[in-house]
Amino acid sequence: MKFVTKEFTLELLEKNIISHKVNLSCTQLTLEGVIEVIEQIKDLIPIDSKPTKLLTYVAPFYVKKQIVKLFMTSIPIPISCIALVCPGYISKYVAGVAIKMHKRFNKEEHDQTEIQIFIKEDEAIEWLTSS
Repeated sequence: MKFVTKEFTLELLEKNIISHKVNLSCTQLTLEGVIEVIEQIKDLIPIDSKPTKLLTYVAPFYVKKQIVKLFMTSIPIPISCIALVCPGYISKYVAGVAIKMHKRFNKEEHDQTEIQIFIKEDEAIEWLTSS
């Protein structure tokens, strides 16, 4: 199953992994776009309540703090682990900030959500499939 929005492409992969990428044509993320993609993620979570994993590709451009905060505080609870794939070291730093925001604003609900940062996509997928 695949959803394409103005800003993102979502796809349900094997082993309940949801792939979440910023579209190549997108140069700026909006609050509306993040709200839309969060709703699509909820639609992709299997009804059978199996743990779902999120493979998120960090945007290769500047993203406003309020947008990062909205995404990191709105991740549905059935998400058991998140792999953040970064295109470079600056985005890896931003991903680290996002993880800190996630932990600070979701203290109770998401205590079980494990988050890791990766530079290479294949390593992220390997980690998700083994988790």
